[in-house]
Amino acid sequence: MTTAFRALYRYWAALLFLAVIVQVGAAGYGAFSADHKASDQNGLTSKQFDHGFGPHIALGYGIFLASLLLVLFALGARPGRRVVLEALTLALLVFVAIAHRAWTGLAKSNP
Repeated sequence: MTTAFRALYRYWAALLFLAVIVQVGAAGYGAFSADHKASDQNGLTSKQFDHGFGPHIALGYGIFLASLLLVLFALGARPGRRVVLEALTLALLVFVAIAHRAWTGLAKSNP
């Protein structure tokens, strides 16, 4: 059973790495979309801003859930304390990023 969790952990970590790369691309799409819409009109509404960053936000929540699963897979694989703490640190960092966005009011503010 531990061998299966090790393989699952390894592949899930690789998938999570790819998701973070896609997340950076989604942030770029949102930024260029907001810039394009702001230059076409007199201003940028909150709805227009959120439309461009929607994939970035949704993928961020997905990455958070995937990082929680990574912690569970690391616990099942029993690779050692360091690897489990690394997986837990990743989940905490993603949580801090989401909480920072919510706490600073970026979720509802007009850019």
